[in-house]
Amino acid sequence: MQIDRKLVSKKELKSLGIPYSFQHIARLEKARQFPQRVQLGLCRVAWSYEEVCHWIDERIARRKPNSQADKTPDRAHFWGLLALSPQPFFTARV
Repeated sequence: MQIDRKLVSKKELKSLGIPYSFQHIARLEKARQFPQRVQLGLCRVAWSYEEVCHWIDERIARRKPNSQADKTPDRAHFWGLLALSPQPFFTARV
């Protein structure tokens, strides 16, 4: 018998790779930008595992190819910024 996972708890969201705080998740839910929680009891909530995985897949699908390379400046850019700096990067202490 195989049991498919149906719900994930607040703590399990972190293990799925969602690094947000619980307050931020609540803000995203309110803005309809994150799956809506399921109220299990007075003090217990969970999220649909399928909906959370679908939300993650959507984020992965809409990122740009080589998005990390676009954000990382190369060495030429770094040294070009140093050349434009009005003050020397290194100062000698006497």
